[in-house]
Parts: sequence; C-alpha cells; structure tokens
Amino acid sequence: MDLILFGLAGVLFVFFTITGWELEQAGNISWTAGRTALILILSLALGIVFGVGMRFLFQLLEKRKEAFKETTQETTKEEMRSAGKMRPSAVFGISFGSILLSRLPVFLAFYPGICAYDVSIQLGQVGSGAYNLHHPLAHTLLLKFAIDFGNAVFHDPTTGFAWMVFGQILFLSAAMAFGVTFLYRRGCGKGWLIFLQAFWMVYPFLAYINVSVTKDVIFAIFFLLQVIGLLGLAEGKKSYGFDALFIFSCIFMQFFRNNGTYALLFLDGILFLCLLFGKKERKLYGKIFLEGTLGLIGGVLCLSVLTKVTGAQPGDSREMLSVPIQQMARCMVYHGGIGENPADDGTMDEKDKALINDFLLYESYRKYDEKLADPVKSNTNTYVARYRSKDFIRTYLHLLKEYPGDMVNAFLALNSGYFYLGDESHGRIYELRQTQGLSYAHTRWDPIVEEYGIFRHSMAEGLREKMVSWADGNGHLRIPVLKWFLAPAIIFWGFLFVLLDQMRKKKWAGCLPFALVAGYYLTLFLGPAVQLRYLFPLIVAFPFLFCHAFMTDEGCREESVDRPSAQ
Repeated sequence: MDLILFGLAGVLFVFFTITGWELEQAGNISWTAGRTALILILSLALGIVFGVGMRFLFQLLEKRKEAFKETTQETTKEEMRSAGKMRPSAVFGISFGSILLSRLPVFLAFYPGICAYDVSIQLGQVGSGAYNLHHPLAHTLLLKFAIDFGNAVFHDPTTGFAWMVFGQILFLSAAMAFGVTFLYRRGCGKGWLIFLQAFWMVYPFLAYINVSVTKDVIFAIFFLLQVIGLLGLAEGKKSYGFDALFIFSCIFMQFFRNNGTYALLFLDGILFLCLLFGKKERKLYGKIFLEGTLGLIGGVLCLSVLTKVTGAQPGDSREMLSVPIQQMARCMVYHGGIGENPADDGTMDEKDKALINDFLLYESYRKYDEKLADPVKSNTNTYVARYRSKDFIRTYLHLLKEYPGDMVNAFLALNSGYFYLGDESHGRIYELRQTQGLSYAHTRWDPIVEEYGIFRHSMAEGLREKMVSWADGNGHLRIPVLKWFLAPAIIFWGFLFVLLDQMRKKKWAGCLPFALVAGYYLTLFLGPAVQLRYLFPLIVAFPFLFCHAFMTDEGCREESVDRPSAQ
C-alpha cells in the first residue's frame, strides 16, 4: 500500500512540474485530448519511478536511524550525567541563545524593524480608530499598544516598535529552542538536532521576516507551539503542561491570522473521523478532539468579545474569492471578445459576460496577472457573490463546463509556486511596480509609518544595504540547485513525503500535526498569490516535524530524565 501512495505522490509531483514548466514557458496549456493524454502518461511513467525512489530514500534514512538506535539506550538522570550528556535546560539555553544571537545583527540593521507588508494599512486603522477584521484585529491592537507604550515610557513610538519587534524575536527563539529541547528529551540524534538548529539559524527568509512587523511572525510562534503540544499529547502521557500548551496555542493562533480558525477546524474534522473510525487510541483522539474544540470555541469567543469592544467591522470577503476572480478574469481574456489577447475566440455567452462585468468592475479583467490576483481583486464587487449568489454560481458552473481548461490553468498558474520547484513568482510578482523592497522578502520602508512618529534608525547600515540588495535582486535564485531548496514548493513536497513515510511506518499519532498543516495549506490555495510570508509558519514547522519523523524511537525519554528507573 505504501508503494502505491508514494507512487501517487510522485505522479502529482511530475504532473505539477510539467504543467508549471509549460505555463511558465507558453503561458497557457491547451487541454486537448492528445495533450492531456501525453501529460498524464508522462506523469504516470516518471511519477511512479520518482515516488518509489523517494520511498527507498526514506527507507535508507530509516536504516541510518536504526543504526543509531542500537547504540542508544534509555538512561536515567544519573547515567546522563556520568555519560556527559547535557541537561535539557542546558540544551534549551544553548539553542535559545544561538538563535537569538543570529537574529540580533539583523534587528540592529533594520532597527526598529522592517515596516512593510500591511503595517501602513493597520496603522491607518489605529490612527482613525475605525477597525475592521480584514487584518487580524489583535495584531492591529498590538501595533497601537507598541506606539502607546513607546510614548508613555520612552516618549518615542520608534522605541515602542523596537521593543515589540525584539519581543517577537525573543518569543520565536524561545519556541524554537523549546522544540529542540522537546526532541532532545525524546532521544533525537545529535545530527538531527544540529540540522534543526542550523536550519532555523541560517535559512535566509527567517532572518528577514523575524524582524518584520507582521502578524505572520506571532502566528508562526503559536503554530509551532501547537504542533509541539499536539505531538506531546499524541504520546499519550499524562502531562497537563501539553494540555495547556495545546489549548492555549489553539486560542491564540486564531488571533493572528484569520485562516488559523479554518486550519483548526480541519484538524478537528480529522480528529473526529479518527474518533469515529479509529480502531485504537479512541480515548486519546477523543481527548485531543475535545481540547481542540475547546481551543477553537475559546478563540472564536475571545475574538467576538474583542470585536464588540472595539466596534470592528467585518472584513471584505474578496480575499477568499481570489481563485474564482482569477478564473473568471482568465475566461474573459481568452473567450470574452475583449481584444486583450490574440488567442481570444470571443465565444463567451453574453449572459456570463454581463455578470462578470458586474462582478469585476471597470473591466478590471484586462489587468489579469496569472500569478497575482490583486490587480483584478482590488476592483471586485463582492455584492454580486454575496447577494446574487444564485446567478454567480450559475455563471461559475457554466464557465467550468464550457472552459474547463482555462479554469484549471487559472488555478494552476496562481498556485504554481506551491507545487513547482522552478517557479520564481514568489520573488517576482511585484517587479512590474518597479518599487524596491518587494522581492524575495519585503524590505522597503513605508514612509506612511513616519506619520505616526516611527522612523528608521539602522545601527548597521552596511549590513542592511547588503541584505536589501540580496533580497531585491532575488539572490537565492542565482544559486544553482540550492535555489530549489529555498523555493516554496520544497516545503509542500517535504511535508507530503514525510507524512507518507509516517503512514508507512504506521505512526498514526505522528500524523496528527500534518492535519493542521493540510488545513492551513487549503486556505493558502485559495489565496491571492504565492508569498513566502504566507508560508512562514510552515517553514518554521517543517524541519521540526522532519526531525521528529526520523529521530530514534527509544532513548532519553522524559520520564527517565525526571526520575530514576525501577532498577
């Protein structure tokens, strides 16, 4: 069975590689019977070989793990000391200090922090007092607190922002160190721990985003803690600390990204199925399901109270309509008779065109960018989808029937970066705006923040200039082979194959965090573009779950560290 699953994953990998390359080269895929058959045959033939090869690669890693396992015995606290092994607290301190030191030069270079992404929009809400839920309300209020704290204590909002950024560096470093210590206490091999520590310290995007004023950093902290708590609970041990950690992170994860709720809902759905159909560990699955539900409800209630207190208005629903927006725009470009594309055959039904014109105002479909929904999305009339839902659905289904190839192409082109290793859109989607600081990582200083008394005071200007130049020039794309390991798609395929390997070894409890990952990915596939900051929590969590999958099954368990054995 595991050969079939690995083979299917390989088929998907080759399919997305072929379609991603063809869309990049030709801009379109003509899904004729012959072309479709060729793509499917190539995907099957090459994909099965690739998938089976990945399966044997994981087996090789397993054999290396077994070799280590033979020399590792469960030891007592005294035996650890006599063997010269470090206490978990020392491991935490070294890991935490190393990560923190790796971030400090970047923090000083971009002091008080990188004010890009959505900061100016959120500060606009702070200044006006008119809040909405398009961006997480808790993070917007955190920005307000940073300004008020800076004014009250230092008479300087810039310093308040600096303390906020330094705080998120501290907490993320602590969460990562907690992850390293968690694996150490469970007998993870030294090589895997070094890999995990090095990944978190040197992966370039982590350095940029960790000093950025964005909700994604704080969300990633709670996402990682949630994954650790979930694994701790899956061990089945009585530890109220993991119960509290899991519930706590479930609640606060929802505070800092709106799609955190949907990811948690998906996890709860999988846990409920495990509870219904699982032959073993039903009591454990039931406990985790109840705690996840408690965290879900707690988060929703807390957010409702926060919304009511601040009078925040609902956000615009157009964000979740990014895929339909792109699909309808592409159909208009290729079949609407608007003269925007030489391949336009003008075959679209007038009734469909009328609704699209009501939905995509000012002929915004002429701005269609296959990699970025924002140009069209910014002129979307969501009233049509919300209050004329019957007409909207009818038009969408009719377009799907008439132009299935274009609907598929629109989805594939928009999300290609998640699946195709050669896709470079994550670093190039804003190039046409000819604005610096919008490439691999957004490093531009938004001058609007200066209206709120926040100014840039770099304490390492030379380093800042080099990092800005490297990001603006997409330096990672100039590194042969390594660029594929820095591409967003490597994270998706890494998660998928590690999950399949866990299933191969029937480590069902170890599969639970992947349900949370899958739920989060599903929300990303409906988003407006492929950006590394959307993937930030997954980039943080992936090396941890990878190392957990291949650590030794036995070793220095927590019980043996805390108390002597019966012997």
